[in-house]
Amino acid sequence: MFAMKTLQEQVLDLSCENVKLKSALDKTEADVEYIAMMTDVELDSDETEEDENNEQ
Repeated sequence: MFAMKTLQEQVLDLSCENVKLKSALDKTEADVEYIAMMTDVELDSDETEEDENNEQ
């Protein structure tokens, strides 16, 4: 009735989901930057600097 997943299967599933979510986030960020560029809107430099620091 219920399928039990091992710890390794759970880790693999969550890792795959994490990659998909990271990809979607990167695309959304790129879309926001593109829209801002096309509409001559300046984004807060504080937010972009914080994001760059967090990735390192």
